[in-house]
Amino acid sequence: MAAGGVFTVREDERLGYDCAATIGAHAIHSSSCNAMALFRIEGQYDFTSPRMLTVESMEQEGFGTSGVPTRSLPLIEKLSLAIAFFGGVVLLACAGIVIVSIAGRAMFDAPIPGDYEFVRVGLAVSIFSFLPYTQIRYEHVAVDTFTLWLPGPVNRVIDGTWDILLAVIFALFAVGLGIGMLEVRRFGETLTEFDWPIWPIYGICSALCGFCAIASAASAFARNRAA
Repeated sequence: MAAGGVFTVREDERLGYDCAATIGAHAIHSSSCNAMALFRIEGQYDFTSPRMLTVESMEQEGFGTSGVPTRSLPLIEKLSLAIAFFGGVVLLACAGIVIVSIAGRAMFDAPIPGDYEFVRVGLAVSIFSFLPYTQIRYEHVAVDTFTLWLPGPVNRVIDGTWDILLAVIFALFAVGLGIGMLEVRRFGETLTEFDWPIWPIYGICSALCGFCAIASAASAFARNRAA
């Protein structure tokens, strides 16, 4: 067994050369087959030859690290990836603002006006931008200490149930942010340093939360379908 998130499936003579095994979240122990599935993978793998499974190879075959085929949701995954790239650009812009503002304050006593507000708004947008792709790739931090002994299909049903709950929470966030957008627009709230309205930021975050709800519902469907 290899460490660092990579494991090898070796031939098991007792099972025969034409057999295949379904690898789930459990450790597989036998006389000549010892593999720990550090990532949840679900699929048929031939035991007749050694096979190295990494995050990259799993992604090439269309599996998330939870073992659910992500290619069953191609449109949502592509949209999530595009939104995540947008969030990354916004995050880099925030980092640039911080660097330039600190340098300007230190060398010329001239920081960027409104730098705190720009960074605060940018971080909010970038965080909500990363959530859909994180959800559709099943990359949220999960504590499964008490469910590792359960069969793979049961775990997927449990995870799908949590996905549905998460979809409801994201939908509530979207509604709340949408109501907040209408409120700040009605009162004409703006940034402190600049006379720029902030309601579009509420609208963007509301739309991103709505898409997170869609991605969560879609991932729940994919998990239950694979169960």
